[in-house]
Amino acid sequence: MSTAILTDNATTVAKMYQAFSRGDIPYILSNVADDCTWIGAGEGSLPQGGMYIGKDAIRFFRQLEENEEFNSFNVTSINNINDVEVVAFGDMKTTSKTTGNKIACDWTMHWKFNEEGKAVYFHDFFDTAAAYLAEQKETQTSKKEHNISIVKRAFENFSKGNIQGILDCCTNDVVWGSHENLRVPYAKTFYGKQGAGEFFSLLSESINYLAFEPKEYYADGDKVFVKGNHKATVKSTGKSFAHDLLMEFTLKDGKICSFFAWVDTHDQAQAFQA
Repeated sequence: MSTAILTDNATTVAKMYQAFSRGDIPYILSNVADDCTWIGAGEGSLPQGGMYIGKDAIRFFRQLEENEEFNSFNVTSINNINDVEVVAFGDMKTTSKTTGNKIACDWTMHWKFNEEGKAVYFHDFFDTAAAYLAEQKETQTSKKEHNISIVKRAFENFSKGNIQGILDCCTNDVVWGSHENLRVPYAKTFYGKQGAGEFFSLLSESINYLAFEPKEYYADGDKVFVKGNHKATVKSTGKSFAHDLLMEFTLKDGKICSFFAWVDTHDQAQAFQA
């Protein structure tokens, strides 16, 4: 770290930057006056953007911690421009925790202090447009990938016979269903985790799976669609069915809240017919 002037208020700023580098936010806040106006650039477009008063600036740092990983934060100069104001310059590289996108840019920060040496004003300036694009560019892609990963985890649990693992991926009020088929015990709509558990119990009691292969995954908003095929033997008749299927999952807050399967109802009904 290289600095131009390191006396009085500039020294305080330098120490706060050192504290930021080691994650010591309480030290920074100890140098902030209760009536400080703390302005984070990018209000309305960045999570940490906006105005905070006094120690409420901790929310600024929490948002930074939740949304950004600092790969580097360098101070190039800290300057007392008068008895109460300090302007600092530097550069940084960050990675968005939401998208994994990176930015690298210069920054400027403007500080004002009272007679007790406490900060009464802070405003940072940097490439907020680049930061916004880094947060937004792949947000939908990231969400889609996350939703698909949840569905894949449910399938993995199914392949292991871990029904509780599937239920753990669901909301308490999950709706689990397919078109009603009077000959097929599990072909109807079930409600809640208990109902979904009943579905899997009936499935296990009714058929032996010879193959279950999810093959293609498509995500759109809160929905995940899975194309695949399955083959099974009906325990009560010894007959088999085999056909393609399409499964629709709806997710809410990282959990499956709805499932619907489109299957060949005629093929299944024939297999269940004695």
